[in-house]
Amino acid sequence: MTALSLHPSWLVGDLDDPAETATFAEIAVSVDGEPLAQLEDPDTGRLSEGTRIPALPLAQGLAQRWWRLLHEPEKHSDRRIEARHRLDVLTPGYVFPPLALWSGGDGIVARLLTPDLRFQRQRFILPERDDPWYLPRLPVEGGLSAFIGATLERLPAHTGAELRESWERVLCSRADAEELAWCIAAGRLGFDPYDAETPDLEGLAGSLSPVLFADLSEAATVEELPPAREWIEANQPAVARAPQIRIGDLGKFPAPDPDDHPAHQGFAAALRLRATLGRQHPRDVLQELTGGAVFEVASGPRAVQGIAHRVNGMMSAVIRAYDDAQRRFRLCHAIFVGWDAGPGEDRLVSPAKTRRHQAARAFAAELLAPTELLRERTDGRRPTGAQVEKWAEEFGTTAHVVKEQLWNRLRLPAQMTT
Repeated sequence: MTALSLHPSWLVGDLDDPAETATFAEIAVSVDGEPLAQLEDPDTGRLSEGTRIPALPLAQGLAQRWWRLLHEPEKHSDRRIEARHRLDVLTPGYVFPPLALWSGGDGIVARLLTPDLRFQRQRFILPERDDPWYLPRLPVEGGLSAFIGATLERLPAHTGAELRESWERVLCSRADAEELAWCIAAGRLGFDPYDAETPDLEGLAGSLSPVLFADLSEAATVEELPPAREWIEANQPAVARAPQIRIGDLGKFPAPDPDDHPAHQGFAAALRLRATLGRQHPRDVLQELTGGAVFEVASGPRAVQGIAHRVNGMMSAVIRAYDDAQRRFRLCHAIFVGWDAGPGEDRLVSPAKTRRHQAARAFAAELLAPTELLRERTDGRRPTGAQVEKWAEEFGTTAHVVKEQLWNRLRLPAQMTT
């Protein structure tokens, strides 16, 4: 299955630039094999699944932004950063579906944004969808590579020098393991790896392992990175002294489905852990896991919420939290990433929007506010605010977590407290 396809149907063009004339096409965008959008001509009412534009500017933009487009995760709501992930920005002067691509860590997140209608006569008919698509990385890269290759084949000789140079540079980087790692690391932080102004990444990483620096780069902006790295370096010794959890006794970590919403993996992992422990109530689960030990809590910057370390089937952690409920939630987050970690690895607990951390937050929410306990207590009825507060206190979590579980799992909004 091709997760993302940009399929050009070549047309006869009559444009001023011979390279754009040769690459004029109706470009249909599909996700998971389904057309992303239809375009309606206001004069004729004709519907098409693609926009009629020269492929050259789009292919050129993809090649030039390759590393940032596919490896930088979504971190903050910033229109300038968003612009470098929107495909319609790569087709200046032409309409194109408002699709944005971000790194989801192991995969790609594709999201529909609000179209810019200021200079647009034709109307997009877009799917009614708020949730993003979670796509496997390799098929997405393959689909974009195929589009760039098809565009190159259409170019007349001695044209498209900028596209040819940009794509050749990407291909050379992909063929060299050391350079590939550098380009991916730069892309995670939103840098162009070929720009002389890109900073020394080894200096930014400090003493962090490549895995931990990658985790941090997915959570922090470049401005947030130095204080976050310093917090990690300062607290790593404390992780070794922290209480240990027998993470190896939990069994095999549930493999993710790259096409599925990450929350489903977190939910499935929580069910498996409870079944393994033979416990359901949140306080019983945490007691069984930790033996009642209190994990060290430290203050720190936004981009880090804790560190988990796994070795010899054991996991330890240091958590950044301001109260017991947040400590428990982030400890559950740490258990998820520690369960997923390799031997001897440090993993970050962070607010990153990548698949791993979205799944970890869903795992924590399900452990601390179990769907089955909420189903028993509500019996299909909308709970009051007072009931939500009572259950949150009983479970050892916040009313916010309980409300989110009620809505996400049972579609039951809590009533306002009077």
